[in-house]
Amino acid sequence: MLSEFERRLADVLGARLPVPFRGGVDVAPGRADAQFVLSVRHVEPLDEHLFGIRPEVVPGAPTHRRVVRLRCDVGVDVRLLQDQSRSTQLRALDSVIYELDEPGFRSGARLQPTDGSDPGFLVQKMFVSLSDPPQSITLRAEGLFWPPDVAGETGIPIERAQLRISMQPVNLVPARPRLTAGGETAELVIEFGATGTMRVERGGRVTSLPFGSVVVAVEDAGGRPGAGTLAGGNAGPAGSRTIPVAGGRAGFQYTPPAQPALDLLVVSLDDGEGGVGIELGRFPLEVRGA
Repeated sequence: MLSEFERRLADVLGARLPVPFRGGVDVAPGRADAQFVLSVRHVEPLDEHLFGIRPEVVPGAPTHRRVVRLRCDVGVDVRLLQDQSRSTQLRALDSVIYELDEPGFRSGARLQPTDGSDPGFLVQKMFVSLSDPPQSITLRAEGLFWPPDVAGETGIPIERAQLRISMQPVNLVPARPRLTAGGETAELVIEFGATGTMRVERGGRVTSLPFGSVVVAVEDAGGRPGAGTLAGGNAGPAGSRTIPVAGGRAGFQYTPPAQPALDLLVVSLDDGEGGVGIELGRFPLEVRGA
């Protein structure tokens, strides 16, 4: 990964420098008569990157591959060769700084091969971060890195996908039910601002479907099972209930416990396989003493 990046940077930069510095860039340790010697000297992962662990489609293959997101510091030593003056060394440094500021280098596009081969890296940003004239330059590069020619992930082509949309607000009706310890069972309803389900198939066909169900459960403030009990719909995992949604509403029952308590009603989408999916909202259920 990094070695391919070093070599490619040395080749492209060396080929674009003006005479007499053209062809004078080597990867460390470099030839004795190389005017410039570059090497990657510091690397740190870009862990803060959103979706930092997802596979990517990168140059060299049409399949998704696991990549590493890195920030690299590349040192470029500008040598003082035999029979050269400090003025020549400084002009050499100037030529590199000027070339690296070219948009193709700053975007990383200049380093991508034109023959479709696998480079092992995809630089997305690159710039001169520091220079100590006339002898050194520090270049910072950020991008994706991977071992070249490693096989990517393959799988069965997706023929169709089912999409479910629940729009806010999600309301509990009544908003503050009157609940008494040891009292009567309360009829509760979850109302949605808007709902929709569609199936998208290969070829662009879209079909509207019934919304499906939500999962309701009661918990205490620590995420433990709630004091009250739920009924309605079908039994779900861990004491929850799976309630069908019709006309943007899902109705069920809550029976208060024998003692005062504060339960949290948790409303989630079902995952289509009998489990709990994305959480949609939470509502307090305060059970008062008789």
